[in-house]
Amino acid sequence: MFHKLICTAAALAALTLAVPAANASTITAGTWYTFGFDGPGGALYNCPACTIGSNAPDGAPIVFASDAPWTITTTSSSQQLIVLDGFMSTDQFQIFDNLVDLGPTSAAIPGADCGSDISCAYSDASFSRGIYALNPGAHSFTGTQIAGAGGAGFFMVTEASATPAPEPATLALFGAGLFGAGFLTRRRKAS
Repeated sequence: MFHKLICTAAALAALTLAVPAANASTITAGTWYTFGFDGPGGALYNCPACTIGSNAPDGAPIVFASDAPWTITTTSSSQQLIVLDGFMSTDQFQIFDNLVDLGPTSAAIPGADCGSDISCAYSDASFSRGIYALNPGAHSFTGTQIAGAGGAGFFMVTEASATPAPEPATLALFGAGLFGAGFLTRRRKAS
């Protein structure tokens, strides 16, 4: 009898975890979502009273996030979740996928202010951010604020960049090498 009770309880627990929450909101890859938060320990949530993000670095649409959890089914192993603090660089978040801890975003360096400009915050290392690789399958994202004050931030599911852009120093070194090779070739022809 006891064994049957344990098995029934385990089956109910597994079923409860497997069924998505009734208030889950489906998100679309390639769209930036604006979310809100009230302070450390608080959950990330929809925030229609917040200022919506602007100036996405990739020209993608920007909308308000609905109620968490935010769900999406990915089919590619090259997709990633990007979570980014906005407005003032003071906040940090803990991110979860299907209740599994993905880890914190980076620590913010206080002092920068980009307002609602996503491109500004994305290009400024002072702003907390997290980039999380996603396996193909069903995802259900939630998060909590672990540092900072109340405010708003942004997230997006997107394809991981297949070829990262070269850094300026790498390009300069490559250019110097080409210049040197050209100079030696010209010098040999002159002799």
